[in-house]
Amino acid sequence: MISPATYYPEFDSVEVEARITPLAACDEEIVRTLRCAAPPRSYEALVDSASRAAVDEWLGEAEEYPFQNVVRTVVAGVVAESDPLGPYADVFHDPRAALRETLGRAESRLRELWTRPLVAAINHARARGLLSGASPEERYDDFVERAVRTSFEEVSGLSFPVLRDVTRTVLTYEVANVRELCRRLLADRQEIARVFGIEPADRIVSCGFSDGDAHNRGRSVSVLGFASGARLVYKPRDVSCEAAYAALADRVNDRYGTSLAAAPVLRREGYGYVEFVAAEDVSATSEEFMEASGELAAVLYLLNARDMHFENIVATRRGPVPIDLETILHPRRLYVGATPEAPGNAYDALGESLYGIGILPLVMVGKDEGAGHVDVGFLGGQGRGSSPFKTVRLLDPYTDHVRLALEAQESPPRRTVAGALTEEETHALGAHMAVGFGRVYRAVLDEPGSWRELLREAASGVRVRYVHNATVLYGQTLRMASSARALDDYEPYLALLKRIAIASQDSSRELVASELRQLARRDIPYFTVAAEGVALEEGDGTPTGAEFDRSPLDLALEKAERLSETDLDEQLRLLYSAFSASFPDNHLARPGTAGPAPSRPDPERSRSAARSRSAARSRSAARSRSAARSRSAARSRSATSEGPEAGHAEGGAGLARLLDGLCARFLATSLPDRYGNLPATWIGPSASAQVGRPWPPVVLGYDLYTGRPGPALALAAGGRVLDNAAYRDAAAQVFGTTAGILADGTYEKRSLRQAGFAGYTGLSGLLFALFAAGRLVGSDEWTDAAREAVPLVLDQVRDERPDELPLEAVSGLAGVLSCVLAIGGPHADAALVELAGLLTDALRPGRVPAELAQSGCAHGVSGILAVLSRVQPRLTEGRQVVGDALARLYDRLDAFYDPDARDWFTNLAGPRSFSTGWCHGTAGVALGLSAYGALTGDEDVLRRRGTAVDTMLRHGFGRNITWCHGDLGNHDILRELIRDTGDPDGRLREELAAVESTWLTPEVFRRKLADPRSRYAHTTSLLVGTSGVALHLANRLDPGVHVSPVTLTVAEGWT
Repeated sequence: MISPATYYPEFDSVEVEARITPLAACDEEIVRTLRCAAPPRSYEALVDSASRAAVDEWLGEAEEYPFQNVVRTVVAGVVAESDPLGPYADVFHDPRAALRETLGRAESRLRELWTRPLVAAINHARARGLLSGASPEERYDDFVERAVRTSFEEVSGLSFPVLRDVTRTVLTYEVANVRELCRRLLADRQEIARVFGIEPADRIVSCGFSDGDAHNRGRSVSVLGFASGARLVYKPRDVSCEAAYAALADRVNDRYGTSLAAAPVLRREGYGYVEFVAAEDVSATSEEFMEASGELAAVLYLLNARDMHFENIVATRRGPVPIDLETILHPRRLYVGATPEAPGNAYDALGESLYGIGILPLVMVGKDEGAGHVDVGFLGGQGRGSSPFKTVRLLDPYTDHVRLALEAQESPPRRTVAGALTEEETHALGAHMAVGFGRVYRAVLDEPGSWRELLREAASGVRVRYVHNATVLYGQTLRMASSARALDDYEPYLALLKRIAIASQDSSRELVASELRQLARRDIPYFTVAAEGVALEEGDGTPTGAEFDRSPLDLALEKAERLSETDLDEQLRLLYSAFSASFPDNHLARPGTAGPAPSRPDPERSRSAARSRSAARSRSAARSRSAARSRSAARSRSATSEGPEAGHAEGGAGLARLLDGLCARFLATSLPDRYGNLPATWIGPSASAQVGRPWPPVVLGYDLYTGRPGPALALAAGGRVLDNAAYRDAAAQVFGTTAGILADGTYEKRSLRQAGFAGYTGLSGLLFALFAAGRLVGSDEWTDAAREAVPLVLDQVRDERPDELPLEAVSGLAGVLSCVLAIGGPHADAALVELAGLLTDALRPGRVPAELAQSGCAHGVSGILAVLSRVQPRLTEGRQVVGDALARLYDRLDAFYDPDARDWFTNLAGPRSFSTGWCHGTAGVALGLSAYGALTGDEDVLRRRGTAVDTMLRHGFGRNITWCHGDLGNHDILRELIRDTGDPDGRLREELAAVESTWLTPEVFRRKLADPRSRYAHTTSLLVGTSGVALHLANRLDPGVHVSPVTLTVAEGWT
């Protein structure tokens, strides 16, 4: 017996006992059901000679994948008892072709199921010397030939009883489902002619059996092709949702003047037919199409629709046509956990949001930083890089050494609605969609009673599908249970299928048991509930025993009651974010003005450094003159209150109004986490420090870069500066709750491990935010909790192999060092020694970690140089080792320096390029050199610092309102430089004032925050979003406590 820990490493023994052990009650029923399936006989039992000939021809074709002949021989048994199409020959134009389609569909069902046992069998046979042939290819041929004549089990000496039982079950379902389709077609031809105009004499030339998901004992959708060229979609499930939507679309068009398009439907008892809708090129009418898409999105939002991705909506010249509507009026997730879910929690809100529908670009991203993504949203684009889903590939195919490999695959190409678009075109389409969405939303908001009336009419007699777990998760579970070991014995087969209880751990036992039964027969679990009811059933009407608290209709009616301008703004924010997230916004000047915008390239799109020395010198001189004129003009405008950014004249009052507006927004959009005992959170794009990585909306986690600590820290700062108790209370809901959880030890160690230890992406960053917030509002409880939790960070660091620890500031040791240095407390000294030791050991002579290939602060040399320079005086031991490492880091920076450009390359691994920000560019270099210069006083270091500062001043402003790679971060670095140098001649203070009066005025902030094209306006991220703007404003308004997300410091008393 294999230990449960092998199958369920995510669970401890108590959880296994509570979640897994009770499912054993299903084992006997499942095994009995699978073993009772009637075994197929040989296809020679066919009476019809034409059918036998068709099968012979099919079996005689050359293999297109390994072991195909073996799989096809087994599949031939699907027609053993009787030809399933025989009694219905008149239905088909060519019964032989229809039979081949039937066989092909069954083959596709068995292929994945049989592959791994066949691979195991041939390798076992080879190892035992049971195969004949002089080469691997000949021995493969011998295995296949004998397996076809007898069985692969007999050839290999292995036995797979579960595989035999499951195969009989799957093939039995295939035969029954084909017969069911034929019977229904014969009975429905007159009605089909009435609704769709396809005459009864128009014979079927293709059954169009789908390779898609099988539900309810192997049933799946078919696209029927007729001799006339007509096509029709047969759905072997209830189509009341499609019928209800078609009727609703007509009523909505009449009532609100919309142009919703719907496919005609023929509803039968438990199944139905839907018009086949062909995709069309809509590029010529893209603006009208996007407005229509906005209208559709609004109606689907009001209907609480889910799963409306690119396969379920078709682009046509009459507008977007939804073709699979079983998931409208979707209920909330069934939950029966011990801890009550918070009403109106963020997870429910995100699922019921515009993004949750699936019509917007819907990105699925891999976990690793370098992972690619796929976009399954209806209006989404092509994926990029490797798909987050892995695929099985056969290595050394057609040999007796064939083996399996699990590997990443490139994101598959998909049909997109708009095709390749420029940035301008993409923004424009998003704006047109927003028009359509807003028009319908406001029309319903103005007449809520009319909408509720339409909703009740539409929901009458409708059954909706409930998606409990994602299809991809069910598919993964089935693949795990297709291994040779699982198909050899029922114990591992059932144990692996029971892993579904991990995803359903807070669901009713009856529901999980139903999932298990359906998976065991190789179905994707399928559940339905009446729109006006609460009882959950399987697809065939079998009660599960589980019930919802409220009906799907009740939820939709409640949503209609909650409609508001605030909610509309939030949905539009998600909409605009979906269309802007791929495009950095690096222009603070007004459109059409000739302001002193730097001529440097976008820091996220660094230009090539391949240029001549003379051209470099010329550009450098020109920039110096331009920058000088800009600073002079800025000082002049500051004195006269004139110029293109006249909003600077508002001064502190304007900044305070902006801060108040941002904090009010954070307060209004704060939501409970899933459970009421957890800190509050927000919904927003998951901004990433990695260039090119998508920003899908999520429930914000605990990371400093883009998580809930950002808006909570902004609220704490706003509450202090504005003396606003409501903002302080909202911050306390996050940080006070966090402090209590840490102090009481009521956290899950698994959750801490999942969060990681890093400064910007893990636990140490959360502790820094908790400490900083405590300093802002004067809470010793918060600062003490942060300090006492430092050992938790160290524990996570120690769990990693020292040679695998990242060193950088964002996700590595440098960021942790900065956080611990800022937090201080009783554990800090020992922690600093340990962390500095790990970092310097990784930097010892002879080692060249990846971080040394980049110059910036976020991921490279400058960030490590800066923090070690600040830490070295605090160390109680190891100072000399750190000093030696600092000298090597400083020397390393020389490898990046271009004397003609008077600048540092961003990296050495690719084409030479420059950047301006803290993360990858010169501003970060200036920060690192400043910290090292302040430590050593070395004249050479100070000269290089001066060069970096001059370059940053020439190129580092006029970009964007972010800390990570924009003006806020560079502004903070300029402030840090003033602190480090003392600014004896006042030049840096003068530069700081010029930046604030030119690029960081209230008018600039208002304009960029209201810009729907700017991705930074749509995220609450601290480093690249609105909470970072709020913190910047608070720092300027009240320098008494200055919090820097760039240096990860909390300072007092700077002026």
